[in-house]
Amino acid sequence: MRPDAHPVDSQQPHPLAARLARALPRGSRVLVVGAGSGRSLPPLRDAGCEIEIADADDQEFRCFCGPYDGILSTHALLHGTCETVASRVAILTAYIREGGRFHATFGSTLDPRCGVGVYLEGDGWSSQDGPEAGVPHAFFHRAALEALLRPFSAGSMEEREVGEVVGRWAHPAHDPARPAFHWFVEAAR
Repeated sequence: MRPDAHPVDSQQPHPLAARLARALPRGSRVLVVGAGSGRSLPPLRDAGCEIEIADADDQEFRCFCGPYDGILSTHALLHGTCETVASRVAILTAYIREGGRFHATFGSTLDPRCGVGVYLEGDGWSSQDGPEAGVPHAFFHRAALEALLRPFSAGSMEEREVGEVVGRWAHPAHDPARPAFHWFVEAAR
């Protein structure tokens, strides 16, 4: 987090959840992949969306019945190798209706965890220490992410400092001078 940034309330919804809620009409069906603490569900509920929640495990969300008007994933597509994340996105693509909205975060190669720890086949990295020791993470540069999102038309792809959104409680940086980064994607099918 920048020294001049204000701490973020851990109960505030992720900005992508709020944007998805504003982009969808009342009564829209939304699949939330990896709801975590549930902090991003209130804006969708308040917008009158019908919500289904999928576990972050790609085997779990193979059994949902689309089509969905929107899909939200603020953390589930950060974990795994690039190959695993691509497989999950392909599965999700089958669940979203034509014109449906896809809002998701992806790991950025600007993140200081990229290239640190153990390299995993399929272009992932796993830290050897800290709160996410042993958890594989996928990191994408812009061209790779654009290729991954080819079934969608990307309305917005921003590399954002994570501390500006969720704070260090969720993604502590190894070096405060090198904050963590994610891609924030808003796309349509």
